[in-house]
Amino acid sequence: SGWLGPDDITDGDQYWGRFDMLLAMAAYAEANPTKAANVSKSMLLFMHETGQRMVTTPLSDWSAARGM
Repeated sequence: SGWLGPDDITDGDQYWGRFDMLLAMAAYAEANPTKAANVSKSMLLFMHETGQRMVTTPLSDWSAARGM
């Protein structure tokens, strides 16, 4: 589906913490150009999945407070 990490949270807090991971993935891709295509694809699939989930489960709690 593109989701990265555990899939055990069903409320709007499921997005919290994932965006820091995206920054780490971007840094990894920059440091390892041979992995950049795979990392970029994973990041794009994750963002697409996040958008799909937000249709039915909007941001809440920490995710909403941080304005992700």
